[in-house]
Amino acid sequence: MALECPSSFISQHLPLIEGMLAYKALGTHRLHVPAHAGVGLQGGAPFESLQQRLGFSPSLWSSDLTELDGLDVLSEPEGCLAASQTLAAQQFGVAHTFYLVNGASVGLQAALLALGLGPDDAVLLPRNIHRCVLAAMVLCGAQPCWFLPTWHAAWGLWGESTLAQVQAAHAQAPHAKAVVLPHPTYEGLAGELTTIAAYCRQHQLALIIDEAHGALFALDTSGALPPSACHLPPSVGADAVIHSAHKSLGSLTQSALLHLPHGSRLCPQRVQQALNHLHSTSPSYLLLASLELTLAYFRQQEGLAALATTLQAAHTFKEALATQPAWALLASPSALTRHDPFKLYVRHRHASAEQWAPWLEAHHGLPYESCNPYGALYLNHAHLPPTALPALLEGLRLFEASNPIHGAVGVEFSPVEAPYYQLPYMELSPQAAFRAPQERLANSPALVGRVSAETVVHCPPGIPIVVCGERIELHHLPVLPPSLSVLR
Repeated sequence: MALECPSSFISQHLPLIEGMLAYKALGTHRLHVPAHAGVGLQGGAPFESLQQRLGFSPSLWSSDLTELDGLDVLSEPEGCLAASQTLAAQQFGVAHTFYLVNGASVGLQAALLALGLGPDDAVLLPRNIHRCVLAAMVLCGAQPCWFLPTWHAAWGLWGESTLAQVQAAHAQAPHAKAVVLPHPTYEGLAGELTTIAAYCRQHQLALIIDEAHGALFALDTSGALPPSACHLPPSVGADAVIHSAHKSLGSLTQSALLHLPHGSRLCPQRVQQALNHLHSTSPSYLLLASLELTLAYFRQQEGLAALATTLQAAHTFKEALATQPAWALLASPSALTRHDPFKLYVRHRHASAEQWAPWLEAHHGLPYESCNPYGALYLNHAHLPPTALPALLEGLRLFEASNPIHGAVGVEFSPVEAPYYQLPYMELSPQAAFRAPQERLANSPALVGRVSAETVVHCPPGIPIVVCGERIELHHLPVLPPSLSVLR
């Protein structure tokens, strides 16, 4: 990644990248970290090898800068980083934006820590929340109060949370201080956010929205995407919205954004303090620069046109797949639910996705984002070549032609709903269980009734099966690892 602004970006003010380019132009002796000091291609074997094998540009090493004079400090931004974050906040229509280099995970954790929660406090969480929220529970000591979101049996996935589900969970835990919701879900389902937000504001519940997979929602002007939590009315809006920029915008992996919308009840200084407890003290300026460049791309006509083209490609794919009787594509399952068209969750009517998705990857170079017995998820994004979705469609056709499983009989593939989707019993808070004495046991019936000392989760999508502090049941055993840490 060379830090040389393309011509289409010249007219834009890019404070961080301008600062980095100015520092590189000084030609200083790099008597500071990182150890490669920006000159790694002058005889250093490891750097030459990386260039030869992976095609890294020499300028990548010289652009791998750190917190130096003129380049600002991520933990106390006042210069080029502060200016860049202000531009991002204006672009997303929020009061404050924080750049993240430890992924969206650190943004969710910082938002929860900034609430000042303690062991006597509770947080309402749907079971399809990401595992990083459990790490925040370990850090602050708060008690998760779980509820089950909508289960879409025909598709084999957890879906959106409803107002009724939040209300029922709150009735069971009236002392709760906050709610954390995914919007959209991993597979792209977005629920009745406005009414939930209004309920949370009415009942003094802080609302943190994990919009990791919906960063484009706030940038879309066509109305084709679900609404962003960034744009809720300030009087009933979310208190924090977190975007995983690399998942849909196209910045480098681990780069993300934490927004405080207008009307947020979180103090920006307290959020910054929380981030300073969690962030690396050596943030990657390549990650930060990739955030600035990516956001600049979507501020210009080229990026907006790419977004429109991507939406049209998704629509074309949906229409073409509808002509294939063996295949189905997830769409909005109800009037209160919107679906993100960039998430292509595909199901074969007669075959498990664990049969056909690996076949497509092995035989046609079509890797999936995730796969389970019910379906497989493919991600459409603005940086895909125009041949990608037609290739996926052709691969699906070829599988059906080569493997007509039960096609003549017409028997629908009907996966069984696994019993571990029932909420386990929580014996201790995640923090108390993490601190308690532990032992390691093999996966056997001897685990039944014991309390898990770790969170078991398959990533992606990162939804926990058993959480640290929960009681292990017999139906968990088939999905647990070969060994597990439990409380003594």
